[in-house]
Amino acid sequence: MKPWEYVKGLHHLGNGIYAYLLPDGSWGLNNAGLVVSGNESLLIDTLFDIEHTREMLGEMAAATPAARVIDTLVITHGNGDHFYGSQLVKGARIIASRACAEEMEKSPPETLAALMEMAPELGEAGRFVFRAFGRFRFRGVSPLPGGIPPLQGRGQPVFPSPSEHR
Repeated sequence: MKPWEYVKGLHHLGNGIYAYLLPDGSWGLNNAGLVVSGNESLLIDTLFDIEHTREMLGEMAAATPAARVIDTLVITHGNGDHFYGSQLVKGARIIASRACAEEMEKSPPETLAALMEMAPELGEAGRFVFRAFGRFRFRGVSPLPGGIPPLQGRGQPVFPSPSEHR
């Protein structure tokens, strides 16, 4: 891959750092990151739905054994395209800011699922919604099934000290 090409899939950037790209980067097509060190793995964001996240995690697991089980998930912000796939990252320690957690609580996938179902009745606005989000499935998405963990700080991720980890 040439440095300027935006190609779908997992790309090893070196030293245990990976980027998962999902062109074209428009509505809901976000990117994610993976950092591995030995047998430890840290995932930066999931994707917008289960199907896309499952595909991404499969590529990661095939690329490096450390990604077969994600140890830590960092959620950068509370837009659904960065955390709706988190139910597939079972058992991971979740790191996010308090502002992110508050935003996540305000944007459940059920809202988008309902909007998608109403889209045919919304005229031009509905056609836009379908063009933007029609490739995603929001029904059955349960990000963070155990709830959003208690966090500290505001606006920046709060990372645990080494003594707090495991």
